[in-house]
Amino acid sequence: MTSSRSKASRSRLAAAVALVGAMVVVMGAAHADKKRVVVLELSGPKGDRFHDELVKLLKKTHTVISTDKWNGTAEALDAASTSTSDLKKVASKLKVDAIVEGKIEKRGDAFILRLELHDRRGDRVGGPIRTRAVGSRIAGKAQRELTEELVDAIGKLEVAAGDDDRPAAVPSGRDSEPVPDRPARPEEDAEHAPASKQVAARTADGEAVQAEAAAPPSGEGIDDAVALSPGHRALDVMAGVSLTSRQLAFQTRADLATKPPGYNGGAVAGAMVDATLYPLALGERSGLASDLGINVMYDRVLKISSRSPAGDVFATAESRYGITALLRHAFGSSATAPVLIGSLGYSYQAFTIDNAAAADFSSVQYSIVEPGLGLRYPVTQSFTIGVDARLMIVAGAGDIQSAAQYGSGSALGGEGAITIDYLLTRSVFARAAFRYETISLAFNGDGTQSNARDGDPMTIDVQGARDSYIGGFATVGFVY
Repeated sequence: MTSSRSKASRSRLAAAVALVGAMVVVMGAAHADKKRVVVLELSGPKGDRFHDELVKLLKKTHTVISTDKWNGTAEALDAASTSTSDLKKVASKLKVDAIVEGKIEKRGDAFILRLELHDRRGDRVGGPIRTRAVGSRIAGKAQRELTEELVDAIGKLEVAAGDDDRPAAVPSGRDSEPVPDRPARPEEDAEHAPASKQVAARTADGEAVQAEAAAPPSGEGIDDAVALSPGHRALDVMAGVSLTSRQLAFQTRADLATKPPGYNGGAVAGAMVDATLYPLALGERSGLASDLGINVMYDRVLKISSRSPAGDVFATAESRYGITALLRHAFGSSATAPVLIGSLGYSYQAFTIDNAAAADFSSVQYSIVEPGLGLRYPVTQSFTIGVDARLMIVAGAGDIQSAAQYGSGSALGGEGAITIDYLLTRSVFARAAFRYETISLAFNGDGTQSNARDGDPMTIDVQGARDSYIGGFATVGFVY
């Protein structure tokens, strides 16, 4: 019996030894695959923040040497540059297996990380690694891309204690064959392909598209396309020619003999300027802050006159201007994401005729509060269709509501526009638009022209009017 218990004890001891041995082997293998990595300072906006995020990601699988330790050693060795020889010198001293360097670029509400990986000799491993992060965190798609392309590539590097003549990168489980450089990303092909050749590119949200290497004309490819899209741009300024035609018709008693003539004008040309700015999109802010904007516009007819029913000509001026607060929301992060725009503005619009009463005309000067909605739909990265609609709450109509004219009353209107934008170059666009506006006026009957046109002030002769404008514009602008 004693012999049996002794054999059982020896068996359990042997099993325990085997288990410990297996654990040692596994831990040793895991430690062998764990590399010593340094992340050099990242230049550009939020560089420190993304440096910390990258270090946090790499610490999950590798040992990260502090940047301060690297810089101190580099200074002591007089090897502070990022040349191959200096990187090799410092990496050899600190037994570093992998060196990561790069820069950050701001694109709208997103950041582009452009990284390069160097082995212990200072040689670059593979091609540039690029990913896009929303906000200042490496998460979601950006984390997956960096894990697949950077973390895994570091894991395949040899350790710094090895022979300098061994290849710098080997596939998992093999020690003799070098890993080929990482295949170029589709957007890199797009940047370097001939202009006549179509290549596969990747939008910011990962959708594969076919695009000409030279279109849209942007120095940074798809990243610039996102930054300059309606949902992310910081500024667009335009100037050009407008065309407007006015019709004014009065509502009167059916039996009124001396009806007001109204106004039926032909199309007249004007000059206009328009600027939209999202000020916080110019900096490093993202989210709602970068979507708050302001628009200012001014449009003035260059030459116009009015002819009375008797054939007399009267000098005339027509103009409008406005200032509007904007809030936009893009439904997605790609260059072709639709954008909804809410607006609240003030505008002033005048149609003034000299000595209007002598011609039985009426001048108007509208002060208007305008809430509205707009939609921008990028059909392609270069071609965008826009639709706008605004309610016109008229606070005052000017001369037409004076006691000598049609008296007090109320006015309410609306306007709408359809626009087409085309990106001519990276930062220059053309815009054409069709617009329609109409204002309905109701008179209380306390003005000379509304109650005494028939000679009897006890009756209301003119109840209201409709003032309408139809036209459009063609402009060229700059976008940033």
